[in-house]
Amino acid sequence: MPVVVITPPAYALVSLEEAKAHLRVDFDDDDDYIESLVETVTNTLDGPGGWLGRALITQTLEWRGDEFGTCDIRLPYPPIASIVSVKYDDDDGAEQTVSSGDYRLVGQPSLPRIALAYGSSWPSTRSQSESVRIRYTAGYGTAVDSVPAPIRQAVLLMIAELYENRELTTDRSRAELPFSAMALLSTYRVFA
Repeated sequence: MPVVVITPPAYALVSLEEAKAHLRVDFDDDDDYIESLVETVTNTLDGPGGWLGRALITQTLEWRGDEFGTCDIRLPYPPIASIVSVKYDDDDGAEQTVSSGDYRLVGQPSLPRIALAYGSSWPSTRSQSESVRIRYTAGYGTAVDSVPAPIRQAVLLMIAELYENRELTTDRSRAELPFSAMALLSTYRVFA
């Protein structure tokens, strides 16, 4: 099921100052380039489409499915901070909102999912694509230092690799994540 970003992260994984300090750059000529590297590495790792399979910086995501089904609905890109809304299109095509008392967030932090509350049942939905939409907030938090230190350190290592090696490479070992960054990130990666 597709997941889309509704509200993107409000800040970068590392600041320009942190990146420059790590790179030992004490001039401003490369600031735009370094900021683009921070953005590139962040986008490579974070949220939908990111290598880690998780949301790092607080963002609002929306899971879209064709029906509620009979089982819990797995929400990708943990950690999940909160459920914003559960909406669906009823049989007549009108958008409805499921009462927050009818479901709960379970399985945190490793396998977050929406489960029915005791005695509740999912409503009937229109038979069409993406008739169910679950909007939720995901990520480690709103402060820069809320992202685990190993992830932030890996980001700095990846930025340094890109900064030092600006040309295309045919060397397979240089085309992959640096070993030290991979080691730091591997315990945080979520496999679908």
